Amino acid sequence: MKTTSVFAGQACGGRQGAEGANAPAQSARVVRLTPMWRALARVAWSQRILLCLLAVSGIASAPVSAADPPKAALPQPGSPFTAAPFVETVAAPDTLRQLASGGYALYLRHGPTNNAIPDRTPRVDLQDCGTQRPLTVEGRQLMARVGDAIRKANIPISELHVSPMCRARESAEAAFPAITALTDPRLIYLGNFTDAEKAPIVARTRQLLSMPVPSGSNRLVLAHAPNLMDLMGYFPKEGTLVVFRPLGEAAGFEYIASIPAAQWGELLRQGQK
Repeated sequence: MKTTSVFAGQACGGRQGAEGANAPAQSARVVRLTPMWRALARVAWSQRILLCLLAVSGIASAPVSAADPPKAALPQPGSPFTAAPFVETVAAPDTLRQLASGGYALYLRHGPTNNAIPDRTPRVDLQDCGTQRPLTVEGRQLMARVGDAIRKANIPISELHVSPMCRARESAEAAFPAITALTDPRLIYLGNFTDAEKAPIVARTRQLLSMPVPSGSNRLVLAHAPNLMDLMGYFPKEGTLVVFRPLGEAAGFEYIASIPAAQWGELLRQGQK
């Protein structure tokens, strides 16, 4: 099968002319050119050879007008490029007063971990912490301070839903030793999952952040950053508490603010003024 690239028939015919190798033979005729015309002829043949090479390589698959430069590809509706980037809102002292009254859903990312020891995907054993990325000593200490700050701010926690990963369960134990955690397999780390495997985890996270919470209490979910990233495009830092207002399962939730672990001290001092 013979394939032909654009320009190949005209620019790549060699010195046989545009008709190609099968053109009828013509009688030989000698034409003597002046030096100027010989130079122009060489330039013309150089341009034809360049067009030939571009056509064969596929670069010059279509002519481009100098008056009409190539247009950049526009993002299609619904593509990641059309979504506005998430903007984190840092909590104010008034946020703590609102949380003390209850009615909110909170999402807390686990403490700092040792990234040099990754999860043994796909052989992670939820009963064997040795197969998982571990919480560091500093991570436990940080989560203990976060839990202590939540208690000092008089923020009531009535529900504690935790990922089954060891780093999440150990973070919950450090932060909330007096609260019985509900380990939920649908809150597992989804960073290495397919879209189909992620779907029930994202759905469960959305549900826990959307269901109404009675006044005087708050629901807290302690899990992973990629889970929240898949849900709303937000990747919180380790130890960050994210505040949501539940709007019901049909309506979803409203993002209110975030409290990075290092901000608790200043918030508590400002709240005492």
